Amino acid sequence: MSNVAWFVYPVGDGVELVIDGTSDDVYEAALAAFVTEYPDMNLASEWPLGGGEVLYFVPSPVDAVPGPRPRSAEEERSRAAHPAGKGRRMPEQRWEF
Repeated sequence: MSNVAWFVYPVGDGVELVIDGTSDDVYEAALAAFVTEYPDMNLASEWPLGGGEVLYFVPSPVDAVPGPRPRSAEEERSRAAHPAGKGRRMPEQRWEF
C-alpha cells in the first residue's frame, strides 16, 4: 500500500495537483510540497472530486508584479532637492458663472 496521497500531472499549459483524500492535513501537506517544487505557478481553478480535489495551476507571468525601477544617482539627488509637492505651481482656477 502506498502512502502517496497526491500527485502532479502535466496538462495543457500547466499542471494539475490531484489530491487523494479529504483530510485537511493531506490537503495542506500536498500544497506545501507543491509550492516547494513549483514556486512560480498560479492557481487557475479547482474542483472537488468524490474523495479529493484537483487544483489546476498555470505558470505565473514573468512581469506580473514589476519591482521598482532603479534610480540613477542624479535622480536621487534631484528627488532629495525637490521633494514631492514642494515648489510646484498649481494651475490657477477660474470660476465663471
